[in-house]
Amino acid sequence: SATTTRMRRASAARLAEELTTGSASTRDEARQRYLGLLSAGGCDHPMTLLKNAGVDLSRPETVLATVAQLDKLVARLEAEVLG
Repeated sequence: SATTTRMRRASAARLAEELTTGSASTRDEARQRYLGLLSAGGCDHPMTLLKNAGVDLSRPETVLATVAQLDKLVARLEAEVLG
């Protein structure tokens, strides 16, 4: 469904942000949570697995991470097209 697709994109954006920004220890913690999410497979409800990985889709910060990622992509596109 469209809602599920939006949730996946938001969670991916949040994870990408945490894995690529901040201090080395912050990125390492995010990497450990991400690896835990992958190793969990489908042993629990997806929302629970994501929350355990630090991605709480009920929080505005998760959606804002998606917006920030989109903003970066648009800025990059503008620079290439106009630049």
